[in-house]
Amino acid sequence: MSDDCVLLTQSVLIRGLTMKQYNVLVDISLKLNYLRNCAVEKTPFVKSTDKKHFKKINFKSIISKVKEEFKMEYSFIQAQLANAAIKKHVESFNSYVELKNKKIDGEYDQKVNPPKKHKNYRLHNIIIPKESITSSKKKLREGFIELPLSRNYKKLLESKNCRPRIKIPENIRDKKIIQVEIIPINNGKMFKANFTYEAEKEPLDLDKDKIMGIDPGVNNFATIVTTEGPPCIVDGRKLKNQIYFKCKKTAHYQSILNKQGRKTSNRIRKINQKFKNIQDNFLNQTVNFIIKKCKEQDVGTIVLGYNNNFQHKTNMGKKQNQIFSHIAFKQFKQKLETRCQIHEIDLIIQEESYTSLSSFLDEDILPEYQEKKDAKNKGDKKKKDKKKKDKKKEDKKKEDKVKYEFKGNRTKRGLYETQNGKIINADVNAAANIIRKCKHRFNFELLCKWVQTTPSKIKL
Repeated sequence: MSDDCVLLTQSVLIRGLTMKQYNVLVDISLKLNYLRNCAVEKTPFVKSTDKKHFKKINFKSIISKVKEEFKMEYSFIQAQLANAAIKKHVESFNSYVELKNKKIDGEYDQKVNPPKKHKNYRLHNIIIPKESITSSKKKLREGFIELPLSRNYKKLLESKNCRPRIKIPENIRDKKIIQVEIIPINNGKMFKANFTYEAEKEPLDLDKDKIMGIDPGVNNFATIVTTEGPPCIVDGRKLKNQIYFKCKKTAHYQSILNKQGRKTSNRIRKINQKFKNIQDNFLNQTVNFIIKKCKEQDVGTIVLGYNNNFQHKTNMGKKQNQIFSHIAFKQFKQKLETRCQIHEIDLIIQEESYTSLSSFLDEDILPEYQEKKDAKNKGDKKKKDKKKKDKKKEDKKKEDKVKYEFKGNRTKRGLYETQNGKIINADVNAAANIIRKCKHRFNFELLCKWVQTTPSKIKL
C-alpha cells in the first residue's frame, strides 16, 4: 500500500439470502469454529532458554498439525478461509505470550488469560482474504462476491444457487478490496459484512499552527475550543438517555430470564444491537462535525483529551458509573484518528489529568497523574510477609497524598471561577487546558479571548 492511501472499513448487513444460502453460511462458520478449537488443542506452551519466559508459536507449525490430525474437517473448508481462522488464533495467542512475559518482568499488572476453546454451537467469523476476492473478476464487475467453497463441500450442495452471494456496496465497487469479514450477529440471526478497502487520502492543506482542543464528557460529550472562533459543546444527553433506557429494559428482561434459569434472549440481543447502531451513528455525526469545524476555521491540529483505562476506576455513583462505562470513548478516538489520517490533520492524544481543576486564564500548574500502584512493586510484594505489606502501604499512602493548590475553583455545577473572580464554563476551561498541556505552539491571548465567551450547544 502506498503512502497516499488509507485502509478503511465499511459495514453492511447481508440481505437477500435464500434459506439454503443462509444455512451454508451458518454451516461454514460452525466448521471454522470447530477448526479453531482444534488449533487451540494443538497450541503448545513452550518456555524459552531462560526457563522463565514463554516462546511465541509459528503459524505454519500449527497449520501442519491441524492438517495431519483433522484432515477430514480441514478438507471441507476452503484452504484460505481455514488458514485465516487459524492465523487469527495464532495472533491472539502470541499477543497473550507477549503480555504474559511483560507480567513476569513486572511491566504489566493486569490479569492475562490464554485463548480458550469456544462452545461447539458458537459461530466463527468468516474471513475472505484478498486472493479469494480477486479470483473471479467477472463477478466483481457484476457487483457481488461469492463465498469461497472447497471441492468436497461443493459436492454436498444441491445446486449452484445454494452458494451465498454478498453484494458489494455501490460506493466501493471501484475501490481495491483487501478483505471481507462476515460476522454473525445475535448468534447467527443475521450476518454483516465488513469490507476493508484502499482509499486515497483527501488532504485539506489546513494551517498546522491553528489548534483545536476537545474535552470528552457525558452530558457535554465533546467540548470544542479553538483559537479561531467561539467554543461549542456537542450535547451528549441524547446518548445518555439511550444508555439509561437500554439499561432499564435489559435489567427488566434479565430479571425474568434469571427466574427461568436462562442467560439471554433474542429480545435482549435486539436491544443491545439497536443501541450499538444508535451510538455508532452519534459518534460518526460528532466526528463529521469536528472535521467540518476544522475546514471552516482552517484548523490543522486537534488535541484530544484521553486517558487509558479511565472508564474502569470511576467513583461517580451507581447510575453515573453505569452510564459512563457504556459510552464508547475509545471508538470515538479511533474514528477521529482515521478521519484525521484521510484529511492529513495532526491529531495529538493528550493525558488530561487536573485539566478541570487548573485555571487556564491564570496560567495555573498542570501536573501529571501518577499511579499509586506500580507493576514492579506489585510483583515484589507477593514474595514478602503480610506485615511488611501493610507497613509499606501505609508509608506509600502518605507519600502519594500530594495536594496541589490551584488558583481557581469550581463554584457551581458547570462553572469555574478564576483568581480574579471571572466566571467561565468549566468544560471550556478544561478543553483550553488540554491545549496548554500538550505544549504545542498557539496564540495564548487569542485563546483567552474565546475562553471567556459563552459556548453554543450543538444537538446532533
